[in-house]
Amino acid sequence: KADDTHFNLTWTSVEGATRYIIYRQANNGAWKKVLTLGKDATTYTSGSMKPGTYAYQVKAARYDGSERVMSEGSNVVEGIVDAASLAPTNVTIKQNDGAITLTWDKVAGMKGYDIYRRKDNGTYRHIKRTAASSITNEALKAGSTYQYKIIAYTTINGEKVYSADVETDSVIIE
Repeated sequence: KADDTHFNLTWTSVEGATRYIIYRQANNGAWKKVLTLGKDATTYTSGSMKPGTYAYQVKAARYDGSERVMSEGSNVVEGIVDAASLAPTNVTIKQNDGAITLTWDKVAGMKGYDIYRRKDNGTYRHIKRTAASSITNEALKAGSTYQYKIIAYTTINGEKVYSADVETDSVIIE
């Protein structure tokens, strides 16, 4: 089962198994071994995942003398980590001496952020692409109202994917 950015696997123990091996496939790529757990394990929770499509499989294993015997594996469990769920959080906007500084928490798995600005309730225009988690926008017009939108992005299989956008409060430049 997948939540926003983690996968939670549960399985029934297999009699005679001495370990369980977790395999993962990302974005229809090759299956890779993630980790091996002991004979008493029946659950696994992944770390925070990047946006994409994932499949998991659990295999029971035991050593029979010097030979490893492994099951064919559990049913394949698939899930998607949606980029839209990985929008920037804790966005703050501060004005100081005719400049506006935006800050936000970095989003794990995202490469950067596109920043858009609108003046006096006009149309949003792209003003910056950055990997940082803050920008300062200077030389703004006194008496004008500014509002910003931040969108996180990453690349999956050569295509850009974007989070939901986060709009700031409006600020009037004094």
